[in-house]
Amino acid sequence: MLEVAGGTAMDEPEHLLCPILQALYRDPVFVIDSGNTYERDAVLEYWERVGEARDPLTNVRLASREVRTNWGVRREVQGFLDRNPAYLPFGWDSRALLPPDRPPPPPPEPDRPPDVAEDDDPLLPAAARAHVAAVAQA
Repeated sequence: MLEVAGGTAMDEPEHLLCPILQALYRDPVFVIDSGNTYERDAVLEYWERVGEARDPLTNVRLASREVRTNWGVRREVQGFLDRNPAYLPFGWDSRALLPPDRPPPPPPEPDRPPDVAEDDDPLLPAAARAHVAAVAQA
């Protein structure tokens, strides 16, 4: 139970608490490989500390460290804050949620083989490219 400005006590809903921090989510993300939700900074710091990607709840090794904004939890936290306008969660400097993640950048283009010029077709065999070049010069 936490205190609100004015001295009233308030219970934060348990389903809106990060299992790592036991604090209200401010930037909830779900781990792609497990589906579990954590506070973004808490799960990233956990992975740094343990040296590999493991799910903090299950200790299962994960294939990646990918996380995405959990929009459902984010909306629930915002709804809780909207219903309790005088409440400032412990450790927060304002009532604002942190900005959500942005889409990941596109993957880099695969490296082209060294003998392929920019205007050449990389799927064309080298012998066929040589033939085309010889015909073009004739």
